[in-house]
Amino acid sequence: EKLERMHAEWTASQTRNRELQRDMNRMKRNSEKMHKIGNGLELELEKSAQETEEHKNKRLTAKHELMTILRTLEAERAVGDKLKDSVKFTFTPKALSQQQLLTESLSEFEEELRKLSRRVGRPLPPPPPGGPFSDSTDHGGENRTSESAGGDGGE
Repeated sequence: EKLERMHAEWTASQTRNRELQRDMNRMKRNSEKMHKIGNGLELELEKSAQETEEHKNKRLTAKHELMTILRTLEAERAVGDKLKDSVKFTFTPKALSQQQLLTESLSEFEEELRKLSRRVGRPLPPPPPGGPFSDSTDHGGENRTSESAGGDGGE
């Protein structure tokens, strides 16, 4: 009886030992799986951190490039503004003044040519249409011609 009981305990302990062995092996496999999953997640995390850092660096580089372009554009705008001012306040008034002088000189020349034509007794040929001295291209010049003709006091 004692032997049977010992044998039964031994059999029970063997069974329990096999169950524990199976549980231990299962836990070992689960642990290895979890370790692999953890390693995979760690690699993904490192990769994500690296991509985030690269993206941050690209954004900073792009920001610096944009700031450089902005400074260049601001400098170009300043140059453009100076050129506009120069044209507006220097070149345009000079050009208008020269245009006015040329128009007045042309009017005086035409008036002198008419006077000479009357003195000599030969009529002037009509100006060619659309030519540089026709009235159709310079409406303001005609008014100046009549003003200067009337201001001379006679024909």
